[in-house]
This record gives sequence, structure tokens and C-alpha cells, in this order.
Amino acid sequence: MINDEKSKIADQIIKKTRSLGASLVGIASVENLKKSPSHEIYTKIEPNKGVGSRDYEKGVKPGEVAWPSNAQSALVIALAHKEDDLEMDWWIEYEHDRESRGYQILQNILTEVSIWVEQKFSLVTHLLPYHLEKGGIFYKDAGVLAGFGCVGKNNLLVTPEYGPRVRVSALLFDDALPATGPVIYDPCNGCNEPCRQACPQNAFCKAVHSPIEMEMVTLPGRDGNYNRETCRPETEKNIEDKEVIQLEGHKEPVSVIKFCRLCELSCPIGKDKISHP
Repeated sequence: MINDEKSKIADQIIKKTRSLGASLVGIASVENLKKSPSHEIYTKIEPNKGVGSRDYEKGVKPGEVAWPSNAQSALVIALAHKEDDLEMDWWIEYEHDRESRGYQILQNILTEVSIWVEQKFSLVTHLLPYHLEKGGIFYKDAGVLAGFGCVGKNNLLVTPEYGPRVRVSALLFDDALPATGPVIYDPCNGCNEPCRQACPQNAFCKAVHSPIEMEMVTLPGRDGNYNRETCRPETEKNIEDKEVIQLEGHKEPVSVIKFCRLCELSCPIGKDKISHP
């Protein structure tokens, strides 16, 4: 009976989240998230000191994630990103932070869901920050465990519906709700790897991690061929090349960073299906 009740609650939460505009919705186990490949390798590699790094939350050491102590489930959502909707992924620079429109949409959906869930089911929820150092999680692993798809050779979450052209976020619950994944899905086998060929920094050109070295089977880029240190100069260049432009919804021109998406946009999966809520 308890499991039936939790399944009904999970179904209602998923339905509500879809009604608010999420393209994909699922639930993942926090216990499994803590064992996921990205979290496992995060403790074995040098902390990020370049683009995107932030000061660590008090009491959190490099290589750690600030998990809420009672969190048991994650509501994972994805927002489809049309190729011609470039502005969704443009990061706007504010005085003390950066934020994209896609991230704002995701956070607005999750905030509404959080309020609704706490009122309707009396479940404690935890909204998450974007950065790991402040208590965020690896969203592509969350997407895999929620049943969205797999991590591809481009080191991105690849979904059957939209390929890697999705933006993902999550909300944690202090209750164990039934997980919706993972699923068996792998479009990368036999692919000619246009994602790797498109990289302007050749970040996939050679293996930088081995299963023996990392004591792991699943590695970045599937086979250890993704090098974030090689990728970093491109993101640093994107920041240097930021533009000051007038955007809809802003009274004054704002600084906009257009991060590279070539490994994402070159993937053929989902190109004929992409849509936006």
C-alpha cells in the first residue's frame, strides 16, 4: 500500500511538472546519484580552478558535494533547446553572477513544483544551486538515472527525443519515491562521432583517463577521451569575446557570453524531433 501511494504521488508530481513546461520529467534515487560516474570521478581529479569554479560552501572540501542530509529522491527535469533559439543558452553577466534564460526557466518550474509539493503532500524539498561547490549535483547523471537517455561520446546527456539539445536541473525530496530509470539506450555505437570532430579545441583527441587509473568502467566521454583542460581555453575565449547587446526584457544593454555548443549541435540524434514547450 505504501509503495502504491508513493507511486501515485510520483505520478502526480510528474504530471504537474510537465504542465508547467518541462519537456522531460523523471525521478532518480539520490543513493544511486551518489554512486554515479561523474560523482565518483569527481573525487579523483583535480578540482576545477578555471571557468565555472566557485568558492566552496562552508564545510565542503574540494571533491565533495554538499548533499542535504535527508534527501532521498531527485525530481529531474529537462527543457528542450531548439537550435535556432540561440538566446536560451546565452549567459548574462550580472554584478555577482551569471545566468542563462534556460536556467531561469528551469528554476522557475522547480520553484513552483517545490511550493506545490510541500503544500499538497507535506514533503520537504530542496532547490539546488547550479554549481557543485555550492551544493549542486551532476545533472547529466541525474538525467540518465531518471530515464532520459545516456551520456554520449560527447560527454553530454543524449536523449532519444532531443539528442543532447536539452537543459537539465533537479529538485531533491526528503522521501524515497519510485525511480523512473535508467533505461537501455545507446545511439553512439556505430556513430562516426561528428561531435568529437566538431570540437575546435580537439578535446576528444586522445584518452586522458584509463579504467585502471580511475578504477572505473565508465569514464568521461565514455572511453576517457574527454579532456576538460583542453576544452577550457574555448570557454575562456568565449568569455573574453562576450558582447554587450540589448536583449528583450532588459532596460539596458547587458554583457552576454555565447558558450561553444558545437559538440552538442553536431549530434544527429533528435534533430528531426526537436520542439519547445
